[in-house]
Amino acid sequence: MIFRDPVTRHLIVGEAKSRHYKGSVSPYERYQVTLYLGMAQRIYRRPATAILLFGNGRRVSVAFDQATYQHLLALLPDCRRDSGRR
Repeated sequence: MIFRDPVTRHLIVGEAKSRHYKGSVSPYERYQVTLYLGMAQRIYRRPATAILLFGNGRRVSVAFDQATYQHLLALLPDCRRDSGRR
């Protein structure tokens, strides 16, 4: 989900998780929202924040990490090759 604050135009990327929060965000979840944040910032050209909403009602903010985003984007050629796409 992507929300936009009507006053600041700041983007909020939301992700609902069925599991209960147990003190940390998994690497998979962090990578997932890092991709969402990077794509949202690229498309909408606005600062963005990610919020994970867990099944037990906990909300956790995840900061955007540009280095991780670039690393994940660098995997795209391998993904295309492995899926048979060019």
